[in-house]
Amino acid sequence: FFLSLLVMLLNHFKGISSHIVFSRSPFQLQHNFLRTMATHFSYVVLGGGNSAGYFADALNSRNLLKDNTLAIVSAEDCLPYERPALSKGFLNKESPARLPGFHTCVGGGRGRHNDDWYDDCGITVFKGVHATKIDTIRKTVHLSNGQSVGFEKLVCATGLKPRTLDLNGDDGDVHYVSNLENASKLYDAMTSGSVKKAVVIGGGYIGTEVAGKLIEHNITPTIVTRGKYLMNKLFPEDLAEVYRASFEEKEALVMTEASVKELVYKKGKLNSAVLSNGKTVPCDVVVVGVGSIADVSLYEGVVDCDNGGITVDAQLRSSHPDIFAMGDIAKFPLVCADNALVQQGHVTHARASADHLARVLQFEKELSAPPVYDYQPYFYSRYLSYGWACCGFPSVGSLVFTKTEGDKYGAVWTNDSGAIVAILLGNFSGEKVDEAKKLVAKVSLFNENDFNGNFF
Repeated sequence: FFLSLLVMLLNHFKGISSHIVFSRSPFQLQHNFLRTMATHFSYVVLGGGNSAGYFADALNSRNLLKDNTLAIVSAEDCLPYERPALSKGFLNKESPARLPGFHTCVGGGRGRHNDDWYDDCGITVFKGVHATKIDTIRKTVHLSNGQSVGFEKLVCATGLKPRTLDLNGDDGDVHYVSNLENASKLYDAMTSGSVKKAVVIGGGYIGTEVAGKLIEHNITPTIVTRGKYLMNKLFPEDLAEVYRASFEEKEALVMTEASVKELVYKKGKLNSAVLSNGKTVPCDVVVVGVGSIADVSLYEGVVDCDNGGITVDAQLRSSHPDIFAMGDIAKFPLVCADNALVQQGHVTHARASADHLARVLQFEKELSAPPVYDYQPYFYSRYLSYGWACCGFPSVGSLVFTKTEGDKYGAVWTNDSGAIVAILLGNFSGEKVDEAKKLVAKVSLFNENDFNGNFF
C-alpha cells in the first residue's frame, strides 16, 4: 500500500492525477491509484473547461459512469470550473470568487464538484497536460507528459483561446482573461495599489466586464474599440449609447473607431498608450479583450474542420464516427437558423451541448434514434450594477424595435414572416428574461403594443 501511495504521489507531480484524499480508507486510495494508471477509457474528453465538467455530470446523472469510463485531459492544473467567473466574481473587490467555490456545475445549479466527487464517480482527470496527437487507427491520444490513453469515443472540447495583439508592452503590463493563471495576474495588478488608470482594448463582453471591475477597484479605464460603438456586433446603436453612458457616468472614457498603436514607457514603467486617432491616454496597465479563436491544429487531418471549428452534425458527431465535439470549438447546425453551421462561444451552449452529447450517447447505447441538438442561443453579461441578456439569434432576423426607458433598454428582431427570432433586454428582472425566452422559443409573432405592455 505504501509503495502504491508513493508512486501515486510521484505521478501527481508529473501531471497524471491529483486524486489523493488522505481522509479515505487505504482501500479507497489503492482503488483511486489503480484507476489513475488505467490506459483505456470508454470516453476521453480533450479539454477541462465548462463542457467537460457538465458532460461528466450529465453522464453520471444518466448512470453511464463506471470505473475507466471517463477521462478528462485538462491543460490547466485544476478541475473544471465556471469560466465566466473570471471576468466577473473572480475580479470582485469585495469577497472575490475563488476555487473551489466556482467549480462546475455550481453555475447551472447542479452542485459544486470537487476531487471527492470525481473519485466517487470513477472519473480520471489528467491535470496540467494536453493532447499532442490523435491516432485514429489505434484510437489513442498522446499526451504532453509522455503518456498515451486509449478511447472508444473521443470528445473534443478544447474551446477557444484569446485573440492576442502584437503590442510592445511587457508581459506584466498587458493582460488577458482566459484562464485562472492570467486572471490571477490581472487581479494581482488591480489590487497592487500602483494601478490608477487602465486601457481596455475591446468593447465586447470581456472588455466591458473587466472595465466594470476596474471601476469597482477605483481604477479609471479607457475603453478603446475599433467598433463604431460598444457591443457593436450585437447591440443596436441607440441602445449602445445607454451602455456607453453607464460607463461615462463612472468617469470611464470610451474611444470608438480607434486602436492602440504603441505603448509608451518612461523610466521603465508603462506610462501611456498612443491611439490610432492621434490621442494619447495615460495608463498603468493594459487589458486585451478582442475576441477568441479556436486552435484546430490538433484536429486537422483527423476530422473535418471549417474556419476555426470542428464540423459536427445534429448529434455533435464529427466526420469520424467515434469523435465528437462540444462547446465553443464545435461548429454545429443551428435549427433556428435553418441549420446553418455556427459556433457559439458562450457558457449556455457549453452546458447545453454537454448535456445533449450525454443524451446522444445514452440513446445510442440503448439502440434508439439519437436526438437533434435544438439549441436556443442565449447570451448575457453583467457589469457594474447593470446586466443584459439576449435570447435567440439576431443574425437570422431584422431589427424591428428598440426602446429605452431610464436605465432599461430592449430590442426585437423578427424574420420575414414577422416571427420573433431574438429579444435583447437590458436591466430587466430574471422573470422578464424568462418570458422573453418563451416568446422566442414559441416563434411568436411580434406585436409592438404587446411588447410595450409586457416589458416597458
